[in-house]
Amino acid sequence: MTMPEDEEMAKAFVATSEDNIVGSNQKSADFKAKMLLNYNDLVTKHNRLFAQQRVLGSNQNSLFSRLKGHSRMALKMIGIEETMGDPPSGDSDRERFNQLVKDTWTKRNPDDAKLVETIWVMRIVLSKHPKWRKFQTDENASDEAKKKKREANEARPEGSKKAKQAENDKKIIESLASSVSVASKSANKEAVTKVGNSLDFLSKGDGQICLFHGFLLRVLCLLTGSLLQLLSIRSKCRMLN
Repeated sequence: MTMPEDEEMAKAFVATSEDNIVGSNQKSADFKAKMLLNYNDLVTKHNRLFAQQRVLGSNQNSLFSRLKGHSRMALKMIGIEETMGDPPSGDSDRERFNQLVKDTWTKRNPDDAKLVETIWVMRIVLSKHPKWRKFQTDENASDEAKKKKREANEARPEGSKKAKQAENDKKIIESLASSVSVASKSANKEAVTKVGNSLDFLSKGDGQICLFHGFLLRVLCLLTGSLLQLLSIRSKCRMLN
């Protein structure tokens, strides 16, 4: 989309926010559909009057997502302007002030520097509408909450539910394996280690513990070759379950 089309997008958002039917819920599918309709109406009116044609929208979700991204940047630009204080009254001084706002925004958003004029135009369209300011403030709060939740999940230690389950299952294996004679356990140390590793892999899934208990019984039965030991292990499994 071009800068004029983004300007029409901002106007469509404002018009939709003022709609008595869908304007109260700015995240609803009805709001997005109405915003797309308003955008296409604005583009159609422009195309009737001017030779340089603008492109009609076809995807309401895409249009709304673009509005959200640009809206966030427009609010940052307004924040820079408000931080710098009241603009001077003279035209030439005002132009220098505006350019300083743009330059400051560009330095803080180098990856989006090419959009500075687009964001400036959208800032003009959106800044005087309180519903837009509330919408973007709520969006920022939602994004911040998601960021904190994501950081908390990343910082969570390995003692999560699945990790704890895996550790408990390893202890079960060690307990079961202890019933094997010292000589057999020594001779089959490598095989028992492989069983523990397999358990570690299986316990990370969503299946129940019983899915790998049968596997353990078969392996330990092969290791010991004793019917009495098999019966003892099955008895312990029933107690665990």
